[in-house]
Amino acid sequence: QFVKIREFDGSSKLEIIGLKKEQNGQLRAVARNSEGEASTVCTLTVSGKPTPPEFDQKPKSTTVTRGDKAVFEAHAVGEPEPAYAWSIDGRKVSALLVVMVRETLEGAVAETLPDNATRLTVDTNVHAHSSTVSVIAENNSGMDETGARLTIEEKPTVTRELKDQTTNRGDLAHFEAVIQHATKVEWTVGGKPVDATMQGVKISDDRFEFRLSLDTSFYSGEVRAKGVNSTGGTAESKANLIVIEPRKVTKPDFTDKLRDMDVKEGQRVEMDVIALDGENFQWTLDGKPLKDGENGVHITQNAGKSKLVIDAAKPEHSGKLAARSTNEAGTAETEARLSVAPAGFAPKITAAPDSVSIKEGADATFKITVSGEPAPRVQWSIGDKLAESIESVNSWKSGSDY
Repeated sequence: QFVKIREFDGSSKLEIIGLKKEQNGQLRAVARNSEGEASTVCTLTVSGKPTPPEFDQKPKSTTVTRGDKAVFEAHAVGEPEPAYAWSIDGRKVSALLVVMVRETLEGAVAETLPDNATRLTVDTNVHAHSSTVSVIAENNSGMDETGARLTIEEKPTVTRELKDQTTNRGDLAHFEAVIQHATKVEWTVGGKPVDATMQGVKISDDRFEFRLSLDTSFYSGEVRAKGVNSTGGTAESKANLIVIEPRKVTKPDFTDKLRDMDVKEGQRVEMDVIALDGENFQWTLDGKPLKDGENGVHITQNAGKSKLVIDAAKPEHSGKLAARSTNEAGTAETEARLSVAPAGFAPKITAAPDSVSIKEGADATFKITVSGEPAPRVQWSIGDKLAESIESVNSWKSGSDY
């Protein structure tokens, strides 16, 4: 920078050599003498050297999920300051020549910012397909152009949900979900992330089908599959994995056992047994198996219980009854005696006594034969007195004879 001041013939001259653009401003000249002073002002405007635009900040390619907004920014230097024009796939969005002017087209908004940068915002709810985005910077000295790629991905969508499962501890549980437009799935079980490197976990996928297999020796609880695309869009499915703990099997234990029973021929017989952990019940009579549906015998069993029914008991059903239950831990047995008495009937005299005429002082014997069930008791009487109350009278029994 070089300044010269010259004075002659009552005038003063200021020369500034090699001015720069930032030296714009106001100049002031003051003249003074012993009587006072006078001043004047003027403005110095320095224009930059005309240069064509050149982008020093270019828009960046971006990928967004449909429904999100995509933002592109750019800035160019040049003299005079350039104006910008955006286009999408060759279609012009705006030509902004005035600072802070906003124009829209096809869901896109272009803005020129105070620092003469430019911004394009694209609403992918309106402009819903991937495109090439271009921006031009232009002034009287020329133009510059740059661009970027807008990639729009569909938001992941669950089209097949996970299903609840109930399984025994130690079994494998399999889950499958279909999440369209997901590039990967993040699995959690019981609120904790799982991956294929973990024990008891197997993960696979086929396009948008995502599968998880779990060894329930290690895992139970809520299972979640969160589908994610490259822009962070998500969709989620969940299900419950209920694992049943195995009950320790012990040897059967009869809590309701057989009891001895006396019945008469023709009566119905019912016997019930209950055994903890009871399975595979078998009934025997004097060591011989009883079969359901044979000889009037009926046998049922359900959930640790078994029942024996004899429709009409017969004397041949008498004997030692046994109920046996067997499981993988062992065998238990309960026994009882079943006695079937012949059917009863009233006494019947099958041989009547003979009338006898004898001399005084002699002995007289009378005999009758009687049948009946149970065996009847015979009472003799002489006149109006019971024979047992008369001296010298004896009674005896031999079989069915009295």
